[in-house]
This record gives sequence, C-alpha cells and structure tokens, in this order.
Amino acid sequence: MKSTKTPIIPEFTYHLYNHANADKNLFRSDDNYVFFLKRYSDFLASYFDTYAFCLMPNHFHFLVRVKPFQPIQNQDEDKNSMAVLEMAYRRKVTNAIKNWIISYTNSYNKMFGCTGNLFVQKIRRILVDDDEYFRNLVNYIHLNPVLHGFTEQAENWKYCSYSAYFSTKPTKIEKNVVLGYFDNLENFKYCHDLKRIEKFARLMEF
Repeated sequence: MKSTKTPIIPEFTYHLYNHANADKNLFRSDDNYVFFLKRYSDFLASYFDTYAFCLMPNHFHFLVRVKPFQPIQNQDEDKNSMAVLEMAYRRKVTNAIKNWIISYTNSYNKMFGCTGNLFVQKIRRILVDDDEYFRNLVNYIHLNPVLHGFTEQAENWKYCSYSAYFSTKPTKIEKNVVLGYFDNLENFKYCHDLKRIEKFARLMEF
C-alpha cells in the first residue's frame, strides 16, 4: 500500500502522506504549520480538490482528488495528441507535489540552519477507489491527533480539516463532496469515533 510510484491520474482520489526523516519534526511552531499549508495552496490548489488533511509534528496526511484534465484544444485534435497532453498534465501534477515539498524543506532548513533531507522519502500516495476506504480515511486523518495522544477531541487540533466541516467560514475543503459519503453532518460526526477507526489505524502505521 505504501507507494511513491502509484500513477497520478486526473479525476482519481489519493491519500498523500509522509513522515519526517529520523527523529526530526516537520513543524516546530505555528508559523511552520501555516507556511506548509500556504505552500500546499501555492503549488497544488490548481491541481487538487482537497477533502481532508491533518498536519502532525512529524508527519502529515492529505486526501485529495486530481482535478480533470482540461486542455485548450482544437476540435480536430487527434487522440494521440490528447494522450500526450494528458501525460504532460500528469507530469505537471507530480512535479508540483515534488516542488511543494522541496520549497518547504528549503525554507525550513534555512530557518533552522539545517541541511539534508527533512522528509523520509518521496511523498507516499495510495489510490482511493472504494467508498468504505474513503470514509475510513476521512475518519483516520481527522482522528490522527487523538490516535497519537495530542488531544482528546479532533476539533481541538488546529491543523486539521475536521473543524471546517462545522464552520460557516469560507474554506477550500470540499465539504459537500465528503458529506455525501456520510449522508449528513450528524452522521459524519457520529462516525468520527476512535473505536471505529483503531483497527484501520493499525493498517496505516508508518
């Protein structure tokens, strides 16, 4: 399941995650968390619909869908040309993911006087092609701070998308899409139960 080579395909959904190298922390201050999310938006907002995320001190999780490939083309464009253009789009998305991490690593190393790899390896990505797996991932991502003992309630962790689902403030999280998998907000909250996700969490351990 833990792959860095799963191909990026438009309109498919992925779990993206990674861990800090050795005993490092990815985030040492609130400013680090904020900057990491800003870099995510700068590099990937034009390529991804974001369903859920959670930033932990030494790792992160995102659940995203690759936006459709929409080339500017002539009606006479043949299928071979379209295939080439789509492959180029897929490379752009992959490079944007890489550049997001490089940009944050370079800024982090400059800020703290560090050198070398901040992350353990390239971002891992898993294709999400099952509704139950999707729901479990949403729960797992939001409950990460609880699973790791940082808080007793997901809503108390600032750098997690859980609270966005209960807020009226503007958000880039695609709430309506996700709630469609849970029927409604009440069931969404009910399903975020630690006992329900512990078995799934063991399968996702780094």
